[in-house]
Amino acid sequence: GAYKIFEHFDDRKIIYDIENKKYGPNIIIPEILGYHLNISSDKYRKFWATVSFSHADNERNDIEKGFFLEFNFRPNPHISFSTSYDRYELSKKYHWIESLYEHDGYHHIFSDLKRKMNIFTFKTLFNVSRKLSVEGYLEIFSNHDVFSSYSEYDQNEINSETEGYIQDSDYILGEGAWTTGNGFGPVYTSEEEQLDYSYVDPNYYLGLYSKYTSFMFNGILKWNYIKGSNIYFVYSNNKSVNGMPFDSLSSMEDFMAYNVKREWTEILRSQTFMIKIDYWFEK
Repeated sequence: GAYKIFEHFDDRKIIYDIENKKYGPNIIIPEILGYHLNISSDKYRKFWATVSFSHADNERNDIEKGFFLEFNFRPNPHISFSTSYDRYELSKKYHWIESLYEHDGYHHIFSDLKRKMNIFTFKTLFNVSRKLSVEGYLEIFSNHDVFSSYSEYDQNEINSETEGYIQDSDYILGEGAWTTGNGFGPVYTSEEEQLDYSYVDPNYYLGLYSKYTSFMFNGILKWNYIKGSNIYFVYSNNKSVNGMPFDSLSSMEDFMAYNVKREWTEILRSQTFMIKIDYWFEK
């Protein structure tokens, strides 16, 4: 398959002003050309697989690439295995981060963006008997964003080269009227002592999940104790690290052992065991 999105303006790409009930300024979206390819074998065989590719770019040299691979194995009607790997990469110029409101109005902040996302899954189902089954699901997810070259949208500087963006504004650099003497420094910083004058650098701000990895496991034991009624024993184990990149499966051992308290990083863990019982009332 192939597709083309013509150049257009979009006022919904960045901010919605709730107080004034209007969207942000019109942003030029350049012409996009893309294609995708999917190949899959016969899903009714014991073993089947699918693979897909996607690619898109534009005249700004923004590039979006995707790759997906899945294997399925069902040796008999009682057992099945499935595993998949999903990779996504994005290189983009003028990615909107946020709109900051100051005494002189909104400042719409953009940056260059490099994004890498990986998702690995494994799923299995085993019917031990007609009344007993075991199901397991494992997922490893990682996302790594790198923001750079911050710029500010300037409605007064719209032309074919900048397309409404300006690389070096006084607000971005903290110069001119925007200086520490007036209670403001460079718009972003990673230095704690400068946070009285600047905002947290998006590469360190945990709310954007720019360096995020998670592990999730769910196991379910299902027992059909009488006709139409079941008991479920469910175990869930989750761990996530926000603020520290783990970009590949080879780094999963380091991820599982990681338990360091450090600045700009948070670790979340949870283990849950649940029992669910249902009963079918027959007339």
